[in-house]
Amino acid sequence: MPTSKPKSRSGVLKGKEAIDAYQRSIRPENVAKENLAAKKALEKKYPGMFLPSTRDTAGIHKKK
Repeated sequence: MPTSKPKSRSGVLKGKEAIDAYQRSIRPENVAKENLAAKKALEKKYPGMFLPSTRDTAGIHKKK
């Protein structure tokens, strides 16, 4: 399977090209990669907003 995305002349994917692109986008590894990228972007924009459950900082109590 080619690693590059198929390109249409008009810039809009149609037919088999659109189906292939959609199937690639919903693969679990691609979804996980996109979620990780989104979390990194949010953490960069809003540092400290998301606290990992393993973090133990004074004044911040984990829910039990």
